[in-house]
Amino acid sequence: MLLKTFKRHALVAVMLLLLMSNTCYCNKPEQKELIQIPLDLSSQRPVIKLKINGKGPYNFIFDTGSSANIIDEGLANELKLEVIGQDPMGTPGSSTTMVSKRVEASGISFVNTDLLIEKYLNTMPLKQMLPVDGIISPSIFSDYLVTIDYQGSKLILTKGALNPDDESVISFSQEPRIINTKVDIDGSLLEAHIDSGNPGFFAIPYDLKDKLSFKEDPTEDGIIRTPGAEFKKWKAQLDGNITIGNIVFNDPTIQLVEGFPVVNMGFGFLSEVIVTIDGKNGLIKFEKSSVQTPQAKTPLASEYVGWYGGKVRQVLEEDGQLFIRRADGPKLKLDKIHDDYFKMTFPMPVANELPNVRFERATDETISGLTYVFGDGREDFVKKD
Repeated sequence: MLLKTFKRHALVAVMLLLLMSNTCYCNKPEQKELIQIPLDLSSQRPVIKLKINGKGPYNFIFDTGSSANIIDEGLANELKLEVIGQDPMGTPGSSTTMVSKRVEASGISFVNTDLLIEKYLNTMPLKQMLPVDGIISPSIFSDYLVTIDYQGSKLILTKGALNPDDESVISFSQEPRIINTKVDIDGSLLEAHIDSGNPGFFAIPYDLKDKLSFKEDPTEDGIIRTPGAEFKKWKAQLDGNITIGNIVFNDPTIQLVEGFPVVNMGFGFLSEVIVTIDGKNGLIKFEKSSVQTPQAKTPLASEYVGWYGGKVRQVLEEDGQLFIRRADGPKLKLDKIHDDYFKMTFPMPVANELPNVRFERATDETISGLTYVFGDGREDFVKKD
């Protein structure tokens, strides 16, 4: 998985082997045939708001890379959710075994919808890894066609089935309850995992390096760490195409990751397509989007300008370009990646890694601070003055 945040990778890896219980749907007679659930994409992961037993709302990542529905163990304790069992968890590439408590949520509802679901959740110390309250797997919506529309910043749930004769529809497997399909990479048909929880683009197993052609030799690009293992990664540009369904990516920049079992496709891929999942029939549809960068909103640069951390850091704007600097130190450019998420750059080489910057919003949508996001998964929040 192509991750800028190794802690996110650890979570996905853990989820792959999690044993889950059955889902029970409580559909109201008046429930609509079309349901739209808003997505917050500011962190390059789709976040939805939901309530549990009438309390909340809470922020959950909608993660096609997760085989389980997860709640932060601290939140589960706060809500006094009943423990009804436990499930083993393992991490690929490691002999480490962990155990997760299984808790019962009598009612999960989604903001701006009338959808109500009874579901077992598994607990993890999630907030030690990510600033969210939980993770939702697509399996929770198994009664619906699920359309992931990053351009519209929403999930769309509808009744019906995909047409297997449609040239944009291909089959996928759901073992163990994750979404894997086939992708053609430079003439080789490979298994690929669609991972909405991954903020990257394409990650390819390093073992396939000698079977692929590159514009230049791959270069080392850091390490991904999980609770039980470490994986090296390399960056490279393919000299060839990646084809999935009837969609083609020409000479894309990818990462090679040591120890990954299958190809992984994350945010960069999903931002360029609209995906519809037919879980009942094991079909998935890919449509090329005319919009390359999904945007829920278009923030004004002036929103970010000001002092942070007690006049220690300053964000300023010059000729439409955002900069950040520490006190009277040098100015570093902030180049927009997506919504409130920016890449920090300096015109000359620097010895240490420059983190990305994610601006945080309060409940009234004003900027409340910024978070430095490092490649190794560390995050450092600074409050706006």
